[in-house]
Amino acid sequence: MYKNYIKSILIFIFIILLFSIINTSLYYFNVTNNIITNIIEIITILVSSFISGFYIGKKSKNKGYINGIILSVIIIVLLLILNIIISRNINIISIIYYLGILLIVTISSIIGINKKSKQ
Repeated sequence: MYKNYIKSILIFIFIILLFSIINTSLYYFNVTNNIITNIIEIITILVSSFISGFYIGKKSKNKGYINGIILSVIIIVLLLILNIIISRNINIISIIYYLGILLIVTISSIIGINKKSKQ
């Protein structure tokens, strides 16, 4: 059971690292500007949240929403710790962002468990 959570978190981190390298390279070579880079960063977090939630839903035996909530809480705690270390502030925008991650991971895990049962 814990193995699936660890794999999901590793998938989450791998996708973020991959897209961050691509995004940084594009910014370094002046292909994108600041606004586009920030938008790509937000989309990267949301896409990696969806994929990791979908994975945990496919691997869970039942109640995909509970596994999605557990995974999203783990992801939010990790991002919250990084946010406190790096910027040392939490505002209403970041709280809304974390709630969005919670919603996306939960919905994607429900979709993942529904796709599993149809196969």
